[in-house]
Amino acid sequence: MSPDSIYGYIWGGRASSAIDTAMTGGLAIPFYLKTIEVATKDKERFKGMGIEACGYLAGYHNNIKGDRDTAIFYIQKGLEFDTSNASLKSTLEILQKVSQNKQNSPKSQSRPGTKPVSSINKPSGGNTGIVRK
Repeated sequence: MSPDSIYGYIWGGRASSAIDTAMTGGLAIPFYLKTIEVATKDKERFKGMGIEACGYLAGYHNNIKGDRDTAIFYIQKGLEFDTSNASLKSTLEILQKVSQNKQNSPKSQSRPGTKPVSSINKPSGGNTGIVRK
C-alpha cells in the first residue's frame, strides 16, 4: 500500500470488519486508524471515509472496550470531517448524556458485583453502526 493512498486502508478496514463482525478481535482497528490519519490530510476529499473510520472506532471503544470517553473522542474527530452530520451529532449527545448521568448517579444504588447496563439506543436518522442496544 502506498502510505498516502487511503483506498487500501479503508478497504482493509471494511474487509477486516466483515471477518470480525463482533469486533472482538479488533482486526479492523489498525486499518481504520490509518484511514483517519490519511483522511485528515484532505478532509473534504476523504470526508466519507474519515467519518466511516471514526464511527467504527467509536463503536469499538464504546461497545467492546467500554471506554465511552474514547468513543466520544472519535465521534468528535468524525465531526471534524462534517460538522453538520446529524448521525454523529445525535450519537455524541447520547454518549455525553450517558456519561453525565453516570457521573451524577450515586454509586450506592448499584449492587456490588453487578455491571451497570447501558441505556444507549441506536440513534434515529441514520445507521452508523456506532451504538448497540
